[in-house]
Amino acid sequence: MPYIRPMDVHSPKMHWKIVDVVIDGGPGAPAYAIGTWDGERRIGFRWNGTEDAPIGNPQSRGLPTWTMLDKSMHPAVIALVPEEKQGLVSSYLGLPQRIELVVDYHPSGRRTLKEREGSGRYRDLAGDLFGNENPASFYRAVAQLLAERQQAGQHVIFRDTKSD
Repeated sequence: MPYIRPMDVHSPKMHWKIVDVVIDGGPGAPAYAIGTWDGERRIGFRWNGTEDAPIGNPQSRGLPTWTMLDKSMHPAVIALVPEEKQGLVSSYLGLPQRIELVVDYHPSGRRTLKEREGSGRYRDLAGDLFGNENPASFYRAVAQLLAERQQAGQHVIFRDTKSD
């Protein structure tokens, strides 16, 4: 018997309403889905079964079930979701889309940090992150911003394309 596909797992029915499977690793691998748990939008997780043990894990009374991830894990899971679904998952959960931060170098030696949400346009950030000629103060400001964004649960990608 083939494994039970994640989209066909609806238990525990009293709590979980599945909307979409966002990662399905196949037989014996993890699966993640978005849905509602007691009316709250969440990411569910389970291990798919195999041909020999089709129910997978977790299970209850012989039924395949979902378990909910801690909300603090949502940004980490979004980072694993295929890029074409990341916007859907972020929007569904009320989280900002992937934020990309890129260092821009000026021939004068000044650095500016640029930000882009999702696939939008880049914009310059202000303060010590704009046109800064002091590498130490610039990267301190970058580190502080990265920590704040990640603490807020944002999925942040940072790129620095030039080395001194």
